[in-house]
Amino acid sequence: MKTLLSTLLLATVGLLCLVCQSIAGIVSPVAGEIFVRGGYVQVEWTDNFSSPERLQIWSVSRSEWMVVDWWEVTGTRSVRFSIPLSLPVGQYRLAIEFAGGVQALSQGYFLVTHVDGNPEEEVVVNLEQDVEISIRFDPSARGVFLSGQLDALGQVQIADLLGRVLVSQPIEFGQRNTFVALPDRISHGKYLVVGVARTGGSRLLATITHLR
Repeated sequence: MKTLLSTLLLATVGLLCLVCQSIAGIVSPVAGEIFVRGGYVQVEWTDNFSSPERLQIWSVSRSEWMVVDWWEVTGTRSVRFSIPLSLPVGQYRLAIEFAGGVQALSQGYFLVTHVDGNPEEEVVVNLEQDVEISIRFDPSARGVFLSGQLDALGQVQIADLLGRVLVSQPIEFGQRNTFVALPDRISHGKYLVVGVARTGGSRLLATITHLR
């Protein structure tokens, strides 16, 4: 009986070790990180696995996995891949497949956006399950249009890259549309669109590029 129990215990420990080895930790990209089409995504993981056999990204808007066709090794635990100009603007999640069936999934979603705030494009952001808002920057109107289930937010802010809030606009319960105007005296450059939840905490929704 003791021999049987010892055998079962060893088998269980071995199985748990295999499960532990089947998951790698992705440390980059991180949730909320912003990337521009035509640029690169740097991918890094914590465990000492060889270069990936396959990379895929999950599209929130399309609800489908897409295979990343090209990447290059940049270190013992890192690769990078290019973002096609044809990739739709939106939120994505990364999955890596290593040799031996080892898999890894990025923690949270990163955002792929466009250059210079093209007014013809919209960014769709999932605030939480079944709660979506759309964000569109219009340079001619000098501001940001938001629509959708906005009342999940208490306010929307425009901040600079140092996190300093330039504009803060409250959101009322039941509100479905709003326009946040940029300050009159604002220099050209990149700015952050930040949502502040009613329950506390803030989240980066998008980046915009203002050309004065």
